[in-house]
Amino acid sequence: MTHGVGGCDSVEDPRLDARDANPLWAVDTDDLMHVHAARRRPQSPDKRFSLWRMTGRKFLAHTGSDLRFTVKYGEHGLHVALDDSVAEGAAFFCAVPFKGGLRSRLTQFHDEARLLDGEAPTPGARGISRAALLHLRALQAIDGVICGASHRDIAAALFGADTARDRWSADSELRAQVRYLVGRAEGLIRGGYLTLAGLQPSHPGDPGDERAS
Repeated sequence: MTHGVGGCDSVEDPRLDARDANPLWAVDTDDLMHVHAARRRPQSPDKRFSLWRMTGRKFLAHTGSDLRFTVKYGEHGLHVALDDSVAEGAAFFCAVPFKGGLRSRLTQFHDEARLLDGEAPTPGARGISRAALLHLRALQAIDGVICGASHRDIAAALFGADTARDRWSADSELRAQVRYLVGRAEGLIRGGYLTLAGLQPSHPGDPGDERAS
């Protein structure tokens, strides 16, 4: 257990596939939903805590001071602080932090409570924000750089061979765009990933960080 290294409370093998890696981000538990054992036993079995009723991959880790419980289900997720008195089949209740930004997080807390109750999230169409698209392309671009691809090859992979052939030149907008994506990815590597993980505030003025319309 290594606290705070790279924003994590634990070290993951960097060779792991991203689908298998589960970094334990050093998130302040005061910002998480807390799950506590209740004294009164619920009348309905559906209102009892059950790991196996929840849909998705589950991870439980002890950070040295508390339990972190995570469930991953597609684009949905659950990340809560779990009281060590909560047992399988026990009554439970949830508490959320009463602090600034609560109103904006109510939907998130509601979705997490549904996952705890064993309800599978309803799939729905979600718009892709400009920021998410830029992050995706930046990571693809830096993968190409690491593998030895030229910027023109990266442009062809990201935007299509025809686009790279027709729009590439020494001072073209396409070349500038690829250079920007590579620079953005290098910024993520140098510590910008902490913003993506929610460990440090983002800067609203950063390009691509606008809200999705």
